[in-house]
Amino acid sequence: ASAVPTSEELVLRALKDLGDTELKEFKWYLQKSEVLGGLPIIPKSRIDKADRTDTVDQMLHTYCESIVEIHHKTFKNVNIGCGLGLTQMLKFILVAFSFNKTLLTKLQGSVENPQKSGKSKAKEQIFIEVNLTIKETNEFSTEHEIRQIESASRKIAKPEKTISYDDIFKGHSGKGKQIKMMMTTGMAGIGKTVLTQKFTQNWAEDKANQDFHFIFPLSFRELNAVKHRKFKLVDLVQQFFPETREVDISNSKEFRVIFILDGLDESQLPLDFIGNKKVTDPKESALVDVLLTSIIQGTLLPSANIWITTRPTAASQIPSKHVDMVTEVTGFNHAQKLEYFRKKYRDDKLVSKTMPYINASQSLKTLCQMPVCCWITAVVLEDLLKNREEEEQLPKTLAELYIKFLLVQFRQKAVTEAETQWNLSCKEKILSLGKLAYEQLQKGNLVFDQSDLTASGINIKLVSVFTGMFPEIFKEEGEQGQANVFCFTHLSVQEFLAALYVHLTFMTSQTAVDKALQSPKGDQDMFLRFLLGLLQPSSQSLLKGLVKETENNTQIIQEAIKYIKDKLDAELPTEQSINLLYCLNELNDNSLVEEIQRFMSSGRLTVDNLSSAQCLSEFHLHNTVNMHKAPVNNDHLKYFKLTFAQT
Repeated sequence: ASAVPTSEELVLRALKDLGDTELKEFKWYLQKSEVLGGLPIIPKSRIDKADRTDTVDQMLHTYCESIVEIHHKTFKNVNIGCGLGLTQMLKFILVAFSFNKTLLTKLQGSVENPQKSGKSKAKEQIFIEVNLTIKETNEFSTEHEIRQIESASRKIAKPEKTISYDDIFKGHSGKGKQIKMMMTTGMAGIGKTVLTQKFTQNWAEDKANQDFHFIFPLSFRELNAVKHRKFKLVDLVQQFFPETREVDISNSKEFRVIFILDGLDESQLPLDFIGNKKVTDPKESALVDVLLTSIIQGTLLPSANIWITTRPTAASQIPSKHVDMVTEVTGFNHAQKLEYFRKKYRDDKLVSKTMPYINASQSLKTLCQMPVCCWITAVVLEDLLKNREEEEQLPKTLAELYIKFLLVQFRQKAVTEAETQWNLSCKEKILSLGKLAYEQLQKGNLVFDQSDLTASGINIKLVSVFTGMFPEIFKEEGEQGQANVFCFTHLSVQEFLAALYVHLTFMTSQTAVDKALQSPKGDQDMFLRFLLGLLQPSSQSLLKGLVKETENNTQIIQEAIKYIKDKLDAELPTEQSINLLYCLNELNDNSLVEEIQRFMSSGRLTVDNLSSAQCLSEFHLHNTVNMHKAPVNNDHLKYFKLTFAQT
């Protein structure tokens, strides 16, 4: 983050915006204790003949840096002559001093270390500039996000309109209406929270959106903690931003504010836009849910701007008539991935080994559109290529990559080298976390409360042991005085731990395949890939000490491969079939591709000697290599065999 201007510079800029008469009156108020709300006055002898620079020195001397660190916008955005009187203006200045200092302190760490809220020290996150893609439709897919992004990668790329996150409230909607309500969608871990934090930080550092007096960043995780309480609007704001107690932000004639509501998909509020009362009076107390629906509908604080972020699956909770523009965070392209790894490693040799590794795996290439998955990959590869005495073999499957990620976390917390292999205590904790991951995955939950942990056999009193042993995998979050919530670093980490738990306990691969095929939205796709990848001898070797030593898994793997091929020969929907091909990749089975290549080399590649599985495999291979080709659908697959008849 860039350096914040000094307190002296900020206040001096502000005072330069006051005329001589206004400056004299301002100094007069600095001598009145009843105006300063308990703060010390500045004696007339010290302030009366002071010019602007001397006034700054006296304020710094009297109020100290922690109070006067504020941007000059707080002065010039208040019309002294018609609006706030000097008494109110001075109160506003003092409130803004404290508000901006607190906000900057919180945000300057959060852009590099993003977290929804609270205690946990989240992973290092290198900020990469990305624009928001403007969506032309308010229709949202409910399919698993990996399925969405993989499907999108097979479609023809079309030019799309984009907008900078700093400019979202500067334009107009397609209907010519000034944008007041913005929604941004994107899959878990794609960088939505980081963008809202960067937006707020740029405002607080005087770089953008200076026509707004306050920005209030709130997460639905925070709001969930007070969902049963009633508040007046001002009291709700003061609950999370106590620095604003001396200012009535509901005075819409004087203050322009932005509410950022981050993580709608984690909301536990009903958001009943039909049944909820429409509150209009800022002094009326109501449940948080009612206040939010009233603000979004514009009956309460109608001048406020609102920015909501969410995963696509929850976007429809907000009626489209209240949304002026929908944007999407689509993740990193190739150049942005490259920039990320260069900033993360600061080592061109590591970058040169990482990028080919990612591009060799279509699954990993897709996952790394998400910054959090770039980070996971970087953690593992840096450990293997840089920090180990001898370069180890790079993971061949996603399951191996995530096992090594788990190992890196465990090694970092091991007291001695002898402890760096799995021990009984570690196994028990992984099983407990895996059970939590699996049970909550079945419910579609990414955020859990204490009752969820207890139901999975985790002792709440010992939860710090879990977060301490695996701080970059399992996190506890919550502001002081609020009920804490828990989550895994990313959905893919939860899916991996769920698969590891199942692998260690009860489910066969055939059962898992059937269960995944019963989920039309692809909710079990990544879980299944991880589960099958755990069968590999290389995975078993990494898990030695954690899993029971068994006889050769070759027969189990071959049975799983045969079962998947039989399913591929059935008439399955395209996306399910393609996921099964990814599953074969996790099992290191290339037999379908090899069979096709053998047919091609013999010149006998015709409709009669290709099974449905082979046909689909060739089409998938062809489409993966040639991303610019036409998109895949069931009609293409039906007619794809006909192209071979003409070969």
